[in-house]
Amino acid sequence: MPLDAKPGRIAPSPATLKALRILADWAKTHSHDECISPKRFARLMWPDSPGWRSSTKCGNNGVTLGGAMPQAGGTLLGRLERMGFTDFRHRINENGLRVLSASGESSN
Repeated sequence: MPLDAKPGRIAPSPATLKALRILADWAKTHSHDECISPKRFARLMWPDSPGWRSSTKCGNNGVTLGGAMPQAGGTLLGRLERMGFTDFRHRINENGLRVLSASGESSN
């Protein structure tokens, strides 16, 4: 059976493992009360994405660069929470750490 999978569950994708690594590293360098923002998470997850250079309409006359990237980061953070790997403040929990260690990643 792959990684930490229960019957009927599939192994986490490489993107999920990368996201969990980012959250584990964030937890090591920041206080427990400090949670990662979707924008900061997106910058760490996809630093070279062309989405950061694309423009998005913002208000009546405004345009912003990379406006959809924080939404993508927030979406992935929400999915990690629904999978049970993070808590509601986007901090990695025991399940997320267990998946990282089962995949051969060091969480320390």
